[in-house]
Amino acid sequence: MKHFFSNSRYAEVRLFLLLVTGSLAILFNHFYHVTYNDLSQWKGGGMGMFATQDAPGTRVVSIMLETPEQSFIAKNQALGRSLAHFNAMPTADNLLSLCRFASNKVWLPSGTVRTVTLNDQTLRSYAIAGLSGDKTSSHQPLTVTDVELVAWKTLLDVPTGTLTRTPLGSAHWNSAEGCRVKS
Repeated sequence: MKHFFSNSRYAEVRLFLLLVTGSLAILFNHFYHVTYNDLSQWKGGGMGMFATQDAPGTRVVSIMLETPEQSFIAKNQALGRSLAHFNAMPTADNLLSLCRFASNKVWLPSGTVRTVTLNDQTLRSYAIAGLSGDKTSSHQPLTVTDVELVAWKTLLDVPTGTLTRTPLGSAHWNSAEGCRVKS
């Protein structure tokens, strides 16, 4: 075996084995991401270059803030990079990180209301909360007791022409227990 690695006659064989091993590592890495991280299957071409994740725009995160007085919907734009990172790779670890990030922010009421459709198809209006950098926020911070994050992926079922929601997970924070992810 020592002769195989030190002899220059076997240089081409070593290079071939290195290329095969590298290609297999890339292939298995791709299959791992297809299985666990929502990457689409390989569509031909070189080394999976035509494989993509579902568009991050199809992923939605709803953030509810509870105070002793009322419930608020948090402005998603306020979470910036953390939210973009979760949308790009919606894993339980990234959802937990997003939950921790949201729970450490100082939220302020924005003075506006949004009406949303709940899962049971009923309509409900919620006040909106933003961060201190938002121009529409007031200057009185909210006393947030609970933060609830719910994430899902919206897909169009082409044969039926309907939109479907696939849950990606949820996370909850309160001051007693911290953040925890529910799958």
